Amino acid sequence: MRAVQFQGQPRSSQETGRGPAPIARLAGIGRYPVKGLGGEALDEAFLGLDGLRFDRLLGLANDVIPLESFGNWTSYEAFHALDTRPDLGGYSARIVADTGTEGAEVVLTARDGEELRLRLREDGRLDDDEFVVSRIQHWFGTPGRTARLASSGSHLWDFADAPISIINLATVRDIARVAKTPLDPRRFRANLYVDGLPPWAEFGLLGAGLRIGEVDLDVLRPIERCRATAVDPATGGTEVNVPGILAGHFGHRYCGVYAQVATPGLLQVGEHVHVGVRRPLTYAGQKMSRTEIASAPRMARVTSVSRAAATATSIEFEDPSPAFATARPGQYLRVHRLGVDAPGWRNYTISRAGDGPARITAEYRDGGVVSPWLSRLQQGEHVLVTGPFGDAVIDADEDRPLLVLTAGIGITPALAMAHALVAGSSDRPVDFVHVVRDYESLPHRDELQSAIAQLSRARLHLHVTRPQPENGAVEHRRGRPDGAFITSILAEAVSTEVHLCGPASFVREMREIVQAAGVPATSIRYDAFYSPRPVDVTPRPAPHAGPFQVTYRPSGAMAEWSPASGTLLDLAESQGLTLRADCRAGVCGTCASTVHGRTAYLVDPLVEPRDGTVLLCSSVPTTDLVIDES
Repeated sequence: MRAVQFQGQPRSSQETGRGPAPIARLAGIGRYPVKGLGGEALDEAFLGLDGLRFDRLLGLANDVIPLESFGNWTSYEAFHALDTRPDLGGYSARIVADTGTEGAEVVLTARDGEELRLRLREDGRLDDDEFVVSRIQHWFGTPGRTARLASSGSHLWDFADAPISIINLATVRDIARVAKTPLDPRRFRANLYVDGLPPWAEFGLLGAGLRIGEVDLDVLRPIERCRATAVDPATGGTEVNVPGILAGHFGHRYCGVYAQVATPGLLQVGEHVHVGVRRPLTYAGQKMSRTEIASAPRMARVTSVSRAAATATSIEFEDPSPAFATARPGQYLRVHRLGVDAPGWRNYTISRAGDGPARITAEYRDGGVVSPWLSRLQQGEHVLVTGPFGDAVIDADEDRPLLVLTAGIGITPALAMAHALVAGSSDRPVDFVHVVRDYESLPHRDELQSAIAQLSRARLHLHVTRPQPENGAVEHRRGRPDGAFITSILAEAVSTEVHLCGPASFVREMREIVQAAGVPATSIRYDAFYSPRPVDVTPRPAPHAGPFQVTYRPSGAMAEWSPASGTLLDLAESQGLTLRADCRAGVCGTCASTVHGRTAYLVDPLVEPRDGTVLLCSSVPTTDLVIDES
């Protein structure tokens, strides 16, 4: 397979000619005739409304999920793919003869150089060839699954509405910087590779129109990445856990963007990329759900930076999407600082949402990676953001008593909740209890007091641990709240809803106190402070060679595990089982299952599995096991 040859970066100076100056240059074009296999580099190509001719026209059907009728798009789950079959790495496909009305010839090349030739008819169907059927099963079949080369008569993109994928080569270089090893851009399997943008700047193009040569494109949404990007396109090796690096260092799982073709035309490598009209991001326009658009990285504009307290800064963001405007009181957003050696993402509770810019308030920490940077932001700058996230929220229409216990910068959800209660003309009985070092360290104190004053049944209890002489005029209690105080303000402990926010030690202590006072554990919600966990995303070998007996229930499937079996998820799928899974890299937590026996992780998980569960996608047995299928 000829490797994609990427041209040099474009000139950064303003260029003469009509229209705006180009932002980048088209550095490569990639086409992948067989979904899941490597593809071919093109110097030029015609881009139609349905994308590149022959791109992902064929797939390796697994016969677990039936194909849609010929001519209709079929979900990727019906095919063998790199995320479940990293051994597909090193295999490729190319078109060697496109005869137009008479069809085309496709050549598949194995890792050892063996070639398999087959013919596509004019209508996109494959010629019947028993030899081809036999070799495909030999190359790609497994004991538990068949492999059948199939043409659905439709392009087999991951999503039916997204024919074109675009990769920013500067972003690939930034991921390689963190991985401390070169990365072949082909592992991202893009149709168009562009160069000249800053790293991650493609996320600022969501909703924008692009002009490349004769072609107009509409950028839809970012591309969420799975274990397929961990597979070396030449060898099939999985030494670099790209999803783990994305989630652990950058704080999200996205790289590249999807686009639709608005105006067909010819593309040639080396042509300039121009930005046209930018449209507001909407759920319908981007074809994304509320959850999906919240998770999507996007560039928000800073509209205001102000000092909220002696050691706290407030930043207001204008979100290009509707996500922040629909944030619920208690949710948080994530900011992503780019170009730093340490993980540059942090979570900040939204202290004011609704109409207008969303606001966060960050406490300044000397030597911090993110908070000093936030304090230096200027109005008009753009920051990569995701969110809102979190389920520690309140319903302003509830009528049961509410107790909000916060400490330090944890006052931010209390602000959002107070504003929401005022907006909803709530008459809930509410007690806001806040612990602060001194009065000058209390962010938005006047704003909080004003909001609480507008609520007919709300009280503010301020606890100051190191009061200054000038704090005497402010009503407060000295020290932290104890069990006696909490009990004294809990009129109906059994029916009270409790929200906690603050340092982990504060949250633990207050949770124990309110439970001892009679509040049910199911009525306590909290959002403890945390930063990225230092984890090792470098794959490790299995610590024990086994063999071990693994039983999956309730199906009763039994299998013998050895290092060649891969992870517990790989082993299950080799037995024909279909378990819940998504990223397959220890990042998302979807595959968490209850395991009876001992296991070890091949990569450290980026999420903490709930007690008694294990992430099957990245773990192996160290004893015989019984797994409760998720």
